[in-house]
Amino acid sequence: MTIGTQVSDHRTNIVNSKGISLVQGEYFRKTWVGSDLTEEERTLKYKPEHGYECSILSQNTELGMCRNWTSLGDDFLWTPRSWMPPEIVDPWTSNDDLKLWTNLGNHARDSEFHGANFLAEVHQVPRMIADISTKLAFVLHNVRHGNDSTLKKFFKRQKSKGSDNLSDYQIVKKQLASSKFYKDAGRNTSEKMAEGLLMYDYGISPLLSDAETSMNALSQSVNTTPYRTRVKRRRIVQNNMRSSGFIWNQRVIHRTQIRGYLASAPDMLTIWHLNDPLGALIEVTPWSFVVDWVVPVSSYFSALDTLRSFDWKSLWKTTFIERSQQFVGLDPSVLRPGATFDGGTGTFDKVTSIKREQLDTSSLALPPVPTIRPAKEIFSVKHMLDAAALLIGQKTAIAKSMKF
Repeated sequence: MTIGTQVSDHRTNIVNSKGISLVQGEYFRKTWVGSDLTEEERTLKYKPEHGYECSILSQNTELGMCRNWTSLGDDFLWTPRSWMPPEIVDPWTSNDDLKLWTNLGNHARDSEFHGANFLAEVHQVPRMIADISTKLAFVLHNVRHGNDSTLKKFFKRQKSKGSDNLSDYQIVKKQLASSKFYKDAGRNTSEKMAEGLLMYDYGISPLLSDAETSMNALSQSVNTTPYRTRVKRRRIVQNNMRSSGFIWNQRVIHRTQIRGYLASAPDMLTIWHLNDPLGALIEVTPWSFVVDWVVPVSSYFSALDTLRSFDWKSLWKTTFIERSQQFVGLDPSVLRPGATFDGGTGTFDKVTSIKREQLDTSSLALPPVPTIRPAKEIFSVKHMLDAAALLIGQKTAIAKSMKF
């Protein structure tokens, strides 16, 4: 076990013209506590895990000159630290922990293929393929034979002045530029577009993804499974804060990494997600994806599967949090006319904390409870397009049921 402290203090005291003592200069302090590695362990490629905790403070204070502060000629040295901003909120939530555990499970499998979901939804695939094929065949048939009135209007050569000198391609291009074509396209254009968007997002795209990931899972099942796997997730938030007319740039970095060591290679049921019926049940539940827009329910069950399906020998969690703030300058709008503040832009604080700990696998029966997603995730462009498509589809279904 090692416990230590390192300090580097280059600060000096200065008394300004008002008789107030001010501090300027650089200051550094690092404290740590953790277990030691032997000389032999230090030479290994994969060093043994060990608990560790560290705290680092790095700061610098640069004084600035207040000029004409309360009246003409009222000049004196001052420190921006007199107007420190409030601490910015750490952006990390339980949703990030759920995503971290989900990624750990996918990395342990070396595949994201979910066999239980695929089996639960595979009965819909033939109907979806038949529906797409039927629509394509119908369109191609009408294009070839001109049986549809709209297509006839679109592809029919117009016997107008100068039309004999136009090629078929030029006629089609001319018709596309005509607003009459879009008027003749029919009243159901928005309905068809909405149906196609949803079919692609929640039908075709997942089907293509399943085809790729299933091949990766098959490759994983015939190869040697690694006993060491790791995954990490990182989030960064940056914000500008204003306090008493002084502008500070503030930033919080929160990075968490989990290393998991398997006691044995996962079996086929685990690799193919066939022992995760709860996740499959959520996927086949109607409108579950809409709920997932607001609260990541699917991530919760994926994280639960990671904790329960694998035989973890040990789990190690490393958390890195860095808070920094830099003084930028003065907002003159809050001062009296003629008052200024020059300098001080070298003033900054940076506080870093690092903690590596071994997780108690016996106490990890359940993952953390998910929280409501941020508004920018709920109201993303993709979600808004899907929501509009859903509303159009529901309006059409209601109208048809009422025979409108």
